[in-house]
Amino acid sequence: MSESDQNSGESQTNIDTKSDVAKDGEKAVKDRGIENVVRAYNVPVDFTISKLEDLILSECPSVKLRQIISPSLWEEKLDVSWKIICANRKSYDALLAKEDIWLTRDKKDKQTHAITFVPGDALDIAHVPSKVDEQMLVNAYNNEMKRNVPKNEGLCD
Repeated sequence: MSESDQNSGESQTNIDTKSDVAKDGEKAVKDRGIENVVRAYNVPVDFTISKLEDLILSECPSVKLRQIISPSLWEEKLDVSWKIICANRKSYDALLAKEDIWLTRDKKDKQTHAITFVPGDALDIAHVPSKVDEQMLVNAYNNEMKRNVPKNEGLCD
């Protein structure tokens, strides 16, 4: 067997392994019952989970939601999608068919803003940390912020 044949065999094995890992991860996520994931972008930073849920249900009354996951505290809310887990495929399809929900900030305000819905994947949910992990990350972030604040910043003269 030539060296190139051996190398192609090795790379095929690596591809198979990566593929198997992805399949195993997807199977584990689906075993937990997480399917029909929709990602929502451009959600205003002042929105809460219940406010987004109320908005979705007012615009799409037939949609049944299982869970909404907002960005974590350390994530930039404008850059990261919210994850919406629909209760069934019909709800998933209805929310994706909606595509956008247009908002206006004020009746006098002429600018509009749209929350956009795109298909998600079961693996979008896999990276959500546990509460313990999340608290450790928040504490580490807060400690780093405290270290970077100059000592006399915020003091009145």
